[in-house]
Amino acid sequence: MTDDDQKEQLKDCLATVQNLKEENQQLRRAAASFGKLAERLNEALGPVRVVAPTRGFSLADAEGGDLWDPEADRAFLDSLREALRPDIPYETVDAHVDDEAFADVVAERYLTMTEEPAHAR
Repeated sequence: MTDDDQKEQLKDCLATVQNLKEENQQLRRAAASFGKLAERLNEALGPVRVVAPTRGFSLADAEGGDLWDPEADRAFLDSLREALRPDIPYETVDAHVDDEAFADVVAERYLTMTEEPAHAR
């Protein structure tokens, strides 16, 4: 192996370490966000219910999108569920956040939580 090859390997190694550091920082920030979300839900005094989509949380997070990462989404949902008070109902819906099926479930759950049903005028 030449000196140039060794230098190139070292550069690659350093770049990998830097990427791992950045990814680690992103994971820490994400974990803090998850904790804040669960904390806010746990502090709620009124009725609370969590309904979460399992096929993405944004347009870019839809299947085939730039941010599509079902493993990361699953990890987020698992962390959220584990951090919630045991008395907070939690369910997942096999849909994307923008799917009509997800909206229908959220609307149904909301209406079961309100004392008076909403009426269209």
